[in-house]
Amino acid sequence: MTSHFEIADREAMDAGRRLLGKVAVVTGAAGGIGKEIALTFIREGATVVVADLDRDRTAAAARDIDPSGERALGLTMDVTSEEQVEAGMSRVVEAFGSLDILVSNAGIQI
Repeated sequence: MTSHFEIADREAMDAGRRLLGKVAVVTGAAGGIGKEIALTFIREGATVVVADLDRDRTAAAARDIDPSGERALGLTMDVTSEEQVEAGMSRVVEAFGSLDILVSNAGIQI
């Protein structure tokens, strides 16, 4: 019989790896809720693309989230532009091989 403590230990061991190998794009992620979502995804093992309008804030947020630059990418993108969204998603797939998670957090979208 599995005890409550064994289950808790197993869950703790799995913490931080639930999104291992996944690629996530979070729009509106240069600050606020979007940045916190991106931070959570990084902690859970994902590679994260920080997408937002402001190039400098987007780059800074990506550096804050992953100072090594290995698992976070800043992507300047206007989500009201279909062309920019398509180009951005193509860049993500080109850079990381896939796109597994999309969080549409920007205050506006197409």
